[in-house]
Amino acid sequence: MKSAVVVLSSLLALGGSLHAATTVEATAVVADEVRVFDPDALTSRPTWTDSRPSPGTYDGRVLVVLLAADASPRTMLAAPTMARLHGRFADQGLDAVIVHTESGWDQIEDRAARGRIRVPVARDDDGAVAKALGVAPGTVGLFVVDRAGQVRDAGLDSRDLAGRVSRLLRESPEEAVEHARAEAAGQTLDLPELDPAKNDTDDRDAERPQVSPEDYAKAAWPDHNRSRISARNVQGKPLPVKLGKERWLTERRDLDDKVIVLDFWATWCGPCHAAAPNIEEALEEHDGKVEVLAISGMNDPIGTVKRFIRRSGHSFSYLHDDKETLSNALNVRGIPHTAILSTDGIVRWQGHPGTREFRRALTKVVEADPLLKTRAEARRTERSEQESHLGWPAHNTGTLHAAKDVQGDELKDALDGLTWLTGRPDVGGKVVVVDFWATWCGPCLKLSPRLAALQEKYPDDLVVVAVSGQGAGRSHPETERIIELHLRKNPPKYTYAHDDDQRLYKRLGVSGIPHALVLSSDGVVRWQGFPGPAPFEDIVAAVIEADKNRKGEG
Repeated sequence: MKSAVVVLSSLLALGGSLHAATTVEATAVVADEVRVFDPDALTSRPTWTDSRPSPGTYDGRVLVVLLAADASPRTMLAAPTMARLHGRFADQGLDAVIVHTESGWDQIEDRAARGRIRVPVARDDDGAVAKALGVAPGTVGLFVVDRAGQVRDAGLDSRDLAGRVSRLLRESPEEAVEHARAEAAGQTLDLPELDPAKNDTDDRDAERPQVSPEDYAKAAWPDHNRSRISARNVQGKPLPVKLGKERWLTERRDLDDKVIVLDFWATWCGPCHAAAPNIEEALEEHDGKVEVLAISGMNDPIGTVKRFIRRSGHSFSYLHDDKETLSNALNVRGIPHTAILSTDGIVRWQGHPGTREFRRALTKVVEADPLLKTRAEARRTERSEQESHLGWPAHNTGTLHAAKDVQGDELKDALDGLTWLTGRPDVGGKVVVVDFWATWCGPCLKLSPRLAALQEKYPDDLVVVAVSGQGAGRSHPETERIIELHLRKNPPKYTYAHDDDQRLYKRLGVSGIPHALVLSSDGVVRWQGFPGPAPFEDIVAAVIEADKNRKGEG
């Protein structure tokens, strides 16, 4: 692994903003610029939570390195993903290592001893590993090194790790050099599939929560679709043939522990295009829990499909199968046709993806899936353990007036898609209060002066965003015009936005107002509920203070 290193590509932030530690800076990819990664910088570390690897351990293997720091505890959220992938791909040439700064090492050793970290961790006292990867000591981020010793990714989003690793594992060292330069030039090269016998999706490591068949049997799955289905009805059963014959046309995604939506479509199918926005909204609503696999092949040349994908703008994963292996096994007679699979591979619903029934069924599958529920609770517990010293407010266990309790979860892109009535605010580095309200809501109007007082008290630390849209789609919706007239009579003292299609309302299942979210500056919901009682001001103050502690500003 002494080869030259092509300059860093795919520079994405690790699961969102990281504070109180330097993150990997975006670097232009230059095909003829090289950097050398010396694995001795890693194997020479004297202190490990596991046995120290010997020189040459990583030669010819794909290596995932997570640079972590006590000042940025969220980096460790990638550790379970790394452990799971190592369990699946170690025999095909994958190693995963966490490199942690000296600060906070005692806690890391303790967590490793208790089995909470299942990846070897090295202590990087002098930042030698960071320097070998070409970044400053104290930098945090996820790096991937290929079989030729080339750093192919830095600051990679952990959600993209599985797809990236599976691709790099299919390269020989010689191909890795060729492909790295092709990527730098904006090209991609096809690779053979991994041995399916060694890439079975049932291969899990001990990090996966234990969920029994009985848990799946007891779950409240949606009722089977009794309408006419344009395919063989396999609801309540596994697919008649396994996925695997299809060719990925977009970056391969990690499908482990996710609800899968199979969408059979074609470029020539008008109803397929009409249904796509409904699928896109559903994917956005269940971000990180659902993957949509749009499968083409029905009299559709692959070149035509590729051209469509380039201009579509959809965030689906696209697969192609000229032989129509799965669609033939399902006897798909009309498209679009969709099948929703829970994490145990059972089809829980089939039907047309352009309908409300599809959205309702997908929501019920996501909410009922026992593995998703168990993993969500594990993530909350993990984050709570990591941040217990920061002073976040207690979890609200009272009535939420929302179907989804998202306290402790990262709410990605929460403010995207809103119509800004008073200008979009800069929320960078600030705590955000989201207030769902309406002009006809008495408690909402009584709350408004209190929110204005909070905004005035914490101008540098807080952004209050009032979101209207309650009743949208009904016979008498509260329109932007109604809100604008209200604001003329009551000049705004904080930010106002309108949720035209109730995207955010539906995402949270808000059923009663006022309903508030308090998010820390990293996008995690620290409190949720009815903001009427007096302690709400104390809750906001506690989040602001804890957020400063998290960023090292307290």
